[in-house]
Amino acid sequence: MKNSSPLSIAPLPAAPIGVLLALAAWPSLAFSSPSPQAVVAEVVALPQDVPGVTAFTEIATDQAGSWVAATNNGSNAEFYGVLAGSGTSTPSALRTPQTLGGRIQENIFNPRVRGVDIAYTAYVDALGPGFTSWVNDTPLAVPGDAIGTTLLEWGGSSTPRMTAGPRTFVKGFARPLGNPQGPSTQLVVRYPAETIVIASGDTVAGLSGPVSQIRTFESSPDGTFWVAVVAFESSLTGNEEMAIVGPGGVHRTRVGLLPVTTEDSSFTSFTSFQDAFTNDRNDVTFLGRDDYGPVLYRDGAPVRRGPFTQLVDTTADGFALTDDLFGNGLGVLLDGVSLDRIGADGVDASGNGFPDAGFALAGPPPGFRQSAFLEDGRVLAITSLQVPGGGVQNSLVIASLALPNDVVCEGVPNSLGVPSSLRAIGLDKASFNDLELRLINHVGGLTIPLVSSMSGFVANPGGSVGNLCLGGSIGRGLAFTPDLNTTIRIYPQALPQPGGFVAAQAGQTWYFQAWHRDFQAGAVVSNFSSALAVTFR
Repeated sequence: MKNSSPLSIAPLPAAPIGVLLALAAWPSLAFSSPSPQAVVAEVVALPQDVPGVTAFTEIATDQAGSWVAATNNGSNAEFYGVLAGSGTSTPSALRTPQTLGGRIQENIFNPRVRGVDIAYTAYVDALGPGFTSWVNDTPLAVPGDAIGTTLLEWGGSSTPRMTAGPRTFVKGFARPLGNPQGPSTQLVVRYPAETIVIASGDTVAGLSGPVSQIRTFESSPDGTFWVAVVAFESSLTGNEEMAIVGPGGVHRTRVGLLPVTTEDSSFTSFTSFQDAFTNDRNDVTFLGRDDYGPVLYRDGAPVRRGPFTQLVDTTADGFALTDDLFGNGLGVLLDGVSLDRIGADGVDASGNGFPDAGFALAGPPPGFRQSAFLEDGRVLAITSLQVPGGGVQNSLVIASLALPNDVVCEGVPNSLGVPSSLRAIGLDKASFNDLELRLINHVGGLTIPLVSSMSGFVANPGGSVGNLCLGGSIGRGLAFTPDLNTTIRIYPQALPQPGGFVAAQAGQTWYFQAWHRDFQAGAVVSNFSSALAVTFR
């Protein structure tokens, strides 16, 4: 992807369109090419592509472009994927159980990735020492090893979390130093400092009793913040209660009342918490349960409710990726707003960017529900794939998140015989810059993106063979010449207008179209893509 510098207010190039003579330039417009011909799910791998593998079971990604999938070959797991900075973008086998420092890894699982480094849990030696956390070839939390200067030793660990810094958090349990049969303490330890972040028995600000159990733990990508679902002995109720806690104390407890809009009530009291995530701004997203079932919250606001709601992952901006058990495909939702089903335009099994006949997403298989965000906003997922002949296979796919395809008006067929069209990809949150427009079936000539707060219709403006579908004040982006397809980055906080740049507001609808060069009967002409409406949240 390359970036262009802003243009000053200027007319369009040759064969001008009169109504577009004075348009503000788009700031730092970015584009890339080529991209898929449609919004398709790209098949990364089938189990038979990886020797000895029968299924994919777990996924881990980072913000640098690395991803790891745990596989099952019938007896133990192996890791498969791509590590950013390794010099190759081709998926390959990354790690198998090994004998390291005299320790025999019988199985490896629960991977986490950061650049070229992989953190994971290994079961070591059937007769001991048990579950151990590793980073690459180095053990971090080995049963019997002392934990810093805490007078504790590891009893076992199972949840390594890698962050920038570099910091690695390890969740497990410990016993008194030198007393492997002594009472156990659940805890999370931060490496390389070997300091305890939270442990059972701790007093946390806002809780009426000490922590009795650490259910889940996650950290922000940069390692600054963390969030844990814990149980505690409440002095108020005399019972074991649940809470979500972080570095600053309590985020939520299940005995409190939080507003939620439902058909049944205006308030909810949580009975349990299941998962929680945080980002580099400490925006906490969590999945709780009340009398009506699961409900997803982000920063204190409900964003999704339903009997089958599951919190799968969050973006760096805190958007929640959830799964939906109904229907075919992956059923991805962002912040509770339904998106066009990813891979809705088909499945690319051959790797050429085009849909292939006979392939379709058939939903995730039972027990293998896993998906995660890649650094470019696409989703990596384990799902069931329908193959030609009617069979279904466990598979690993990458797919884009397509916003509802709200087309204002269609384009006029270009020299390829089909209209060029726009498709909105990514997130429609006004306060973030996470939206792209994919230009599909484009002829590859000089192109200028256009934007307006109003729709309209002008037939063949300035002698164009196409139609302008925007009205009112129209802003323009930077002129560029792409390949047949391109992805145009949109900055909702700096949309160009003739009087300068404006920021999109939640609830506003903005309209997008692309003017482009075309060819007709050997002559150079101009044309327009379809026009697309995006309502920002």
